[in-house]
Amino acid sequence: MRDCAVFFTHRWDDRIARHYERFRREAGREVEVRLAVQLGDGQELPGDVTPDIVVTDEAARTHLPQRHAHYRGSGSVWGYVDLFWLTAFANPSLAAFERFWLVEYDVDYAGDWGEFFGATSGWNDDLLITHLRQRTLEPDWNWSDRVRDPLGREDNHLIAFFPISRFSRAALAAVGVAYVDPGWDGHFEMLIPTIVARAGLMVGDMGGDGALTPQARRGHHYRGDFVTLYRAFDSYGWGPPMQHYYAESRAGFWSRNRLYHPIKTGLTGVTSASAWWMKFRDRVLAGLAGALGRRDLLRIRWSRKLRRHQGDHR
Repeated sequence: MRDCAVFFTHRWDDRIARHYERFRREAGREVEVRLAVQLGDGQELPGDVTPDIVVTDEAARTHLPQRHAHYRGSGSVWGYVDLFWLTAFANPSLAAFERFWLVEYDVDYAGDWGEFFGATSGWNDDLLITHLRQRTLEPDWNWSDRVRDPLGREDNHLIAFFPISRFSRAALAAVGVAYVDPGWDGHFEMLIPTIVARAGLMVGDMGGDGALTPQARRGHHYRGDFVTLYRAFDSYGWGPPMQHYYAESRAGFWSRNRLYHPIKTGLTGVTSASAWWMKFRDRVLAGLAGALGRRDLLRIRWSRKLRRHQGDHR
């Protein structure tokens, strides 16, 4: 198999373990599957997990020292989590693979994972992501002020969403070369697609309804575009979080063969009722926006209360 799917997590509990086992069983028919666990400073592996790859802060610093320095200088992992999964992809045990899937632990699929990977195997994009758009379409993107580009070319910046994404070896090499340059800094959602595209490589959306989605993929795997990314009722976006996986209950997984994100187990202070109220509220507002022709009304982020309690979302 040319593709490897790296299930990446910095948390572990019985429910995530069962989610991973389902993923490994179904996806393993189409791709090789590896479990990567990120450990924080002083953190030890739980006794009930045997990962294929362990990613530590020291390993990330060794692999991408300039990016690591920027991460440490920022004071937060927010926007720099790519440092850790890029380090996982560089593990010598993955040297035989040509393409690398990132699948974060809080992503789920309302269908058979093997069918998902089978459907995308023939797509030759060097970077395959979701919610791909040009920066000019979203000039007020939240983290634009953190981005530094050594060429200062904001006109050709791209932005994408990465909880599930695929990289060719050429794309990883292009990012690795760029990250040696201290002039690149900021949130990976803008840096990575921009770097890959500037290297002359193919960047593609795996579905949705965005302006850059190929016609043959429209409506696949998720719905909407970068505006709907922020709607509370979309299945694959910022939130609010669902609190169970597809294998545990079909409730909330209303659309078959669609990606879902985020799934957060063990949340405190957030009830299913409060999360679903947000979804209902935004569904009503979406209908109102459509009736009034006011697309901007859909640019609603789910409540700060829910985001605070989500805690570990990166």
